Amino acid sequence: LGEGLTSTVIQNRQPMLLLTEKAILAQNPIISGETPKSWMGIPLVFGGMVVGALLIQDLVNENAFDQDDLNLFMTLAPQIATNVRNTQLYTETQQTLRAYDEERFLFNTLLDSIPEGISIKDVNGRYIRASESIARSFQMSASEIVGKTDYDLFDRDTAEKIFREEQNAMN
Repeated sequence: LGEGLTSTVIQNRQPMLLLTEKAILAQNPIISGETPKSWMGIPLVFGGMVVGALLIQDLVNENAFDQDDLNLFMTLAPQIATNVRNTQLYTETQQTLRAYDEERFLFNTLLDSIPEGISIKDVNGRYIRASESIARSFQMSASEIVGKTDYDLFDRDTAEKIFREEQNAMN
């Protein structure tokens, strides 16, 4: 945050109504561009967090706004803040999904091309993922192994031995 009027509204979490150029300049703001003649700012608060500010200015007329205008925008501010936060959450979710897709692609590429047999199982010994090389050793595709256990792939004694070893490792 800087030293502008917007920063003041956000830092103080209070609306501000400045009706004249003199009142605006009295705040000693850093102004980019033309100095407005009337200015109004309302913080956008969602869940106790400031997510932005609603700013309205008139570059031509002093006294362009009044208390009724401020009250109207203060009434609208929570709805706008909710929409801003929802948009932020949507954007964050989209970025997370893109990152997940990239990681998943890299992981799948690794499982498809690594010569070592790699498998991932749940706590019950059920295959969740498998490399193509391990799948080939069973003359299956990696997707065909998913959902199976070693009891489906090996004789009972071998499957029980593997299961015990994996349970010991997890414990």
